[in-house]
Amino acid sequence: MLFVLALGAAFGQAPTADDLPELDAQLYRPPVDSERTLWTRDAGLGASKTFTGRALIDVFHNPLGAVGDDGTHTRIVRDVVALELMGGATFGPIRAGLHLPVYGLATSDLDIGGGGLGDIAIDLKGVVLDPRKFPLGIAFATRVGLPTNTVSVPLGSRNLSWEVEAILDHRFRDVLLAANIGTGGGASIEASNLTLKDALHFSAGVGYRVSPDAGFSVEVNGKSSYRTPLADPVGAPFEGMVGGWYRLGDNLVLRGGVGTGLTSGAGASTMRTLIGIGYEPRRDEDLMPEPIVEEPVARLGSLKLKVRNTDGQPVDADWRVGERSGTVRSGRANEDFEPGEHLLVVDADGYRTTGQGFVVEAGQATVVEVTLEAVRVKVTQERIEITEKVFFDTNESTIKAESFGLLDEVAAILTERSDIVRVRIEGHTDSRGEEGFNLDLSRHRAAAVRDYLIEGGVSETRLGSEGFGESQPIDPADGEAAWQLNRRVEFHIEQWAEEASDVE
Repeated sequence: MLFVLALGAAFGQAPTADDLPELDAQLYRPPVDSERTLWTRDAGLGASKTFTGRALIDVFHNPLGAVGDDGTHTRIVRDVVALELMGGATFGPIRAGLHLPVYGLATSDLDIGGGGLGDIAIDLKGVVLDPRKFPLGIAFATRVGLPTNTVSVPLGSRNLSWEVEAILDHRFRDVLLAANIGTGGGASIEASNLTLKDALHFSAGVGYRVSPDAGFSVEVNGKSSYRTPLADPVGAPFEGMVGGWYRLGDNLVLRGGVGTGLTSGAGASTMRTLIGIGYEPRRDEDLMPEPIVEEPVARLGSLKLKVRNTDGQPVDADWRVGERSGTVRSGRANEDFEPGEHLLVVDADGYRTTGQGFVVEAGQATVVEVTLEAVRVKVTQERIEITEKVFFDTNESTIKAESFGLLDEVAAILTERSDIVRVRIEGHTDSRGEEGFNLDLSRHRAAAVRDYLIEGGVSETRLGSEGFGESQPIDPADGEAAWQLNRRVEFHIEQWAEEASDVE
């Protein structure tokens, strides 16, 4: 453990009571209303016009010592037992508080000691950003210490002391991250290895809520004199603390913790133990136990489903809502559902599967109309069949814009169906015109379709193209109807993967 050498060079020999400079060796400043930490303040407040109160027994050892030139160690403040009494009242975003330290025991290696009153402090906190409403809680606090100390050991001041600090905290589920930084001052202290007046105050803590009624914290706290180099630990006391809390009811909280000095600064104890109880009404709504209410059985609502195609004709189909399913006959179906939001999926042969959300209200009928679009692309064992033609400019290989959507669907099918290894795109013309011209035109049109699919994301290694002109007519007749059938683009599957998916 640490033995504090805070005034080691201030004396040529072992010090006496008359040699002691004015110094408050009590580093601990208990927060009036922090929920999950024992030392670090948080940015939250209780409800307006509420009161909180705490009583902590603070037992700490060896916060201040000295070493004479002859090497003699003197514990100026040895063992201390303090009762920390705190109370606060909240008014809107402001909390006013009071801290009353009562020393039941304070011992020293010098011929001094006993109990008495410490410096009473007035503590104010104002919230700028409420942590229950914003990701980052921000507050400011000030503390004024009155020179009311009656203890003979250095545990108080003969002058007013003051502190001002900023408070930041962030809450993520059950974790609280809090940090305080500020400045403070009081009586000026001059010793050969210690100069104290104004100092930087800081603390940081992590509080974890294990359950709505219990949790623990880990904290580091300290200060650093502006007049003593930071590398000199005498003017930079640090303490670490591990604490916990347990809620005994809606208003009572039991708290406790242990800490130890991390440096040999003036005020850093070798060991600190805290235990106490507080009157602390629950602050956060999310900590309140949720009442168990038996909800009445909700009245059902109904879905009136109408299914049509793009021509407005009724369609027989299947529907699914969650784990429920059913059929649509002559374009209509009626079903009862519990109130709330639902997702409807409608599927019919020859049409694209369609999903649509709907909301049901108790005792009300919800009408949902679904329009199904016909499937224009279908995969068979030998072909990718299209139900529409691919249109080109007259006597040209330029694809018309009205066919872009159809070819996009073909590209999508090829992208999804990796089991289709190789496709041959065939171009065919009718019998009008010269045979050589028609053969070239069919080849160019097939190649144009291939290029379009490649631009759509299909690998060129999966696509081939070929033109047959007028040599493979569907209808050999000579007339407009036959010509319409014979002018076409076809997609023939040349190779499947070894484990091909099912096809129609």
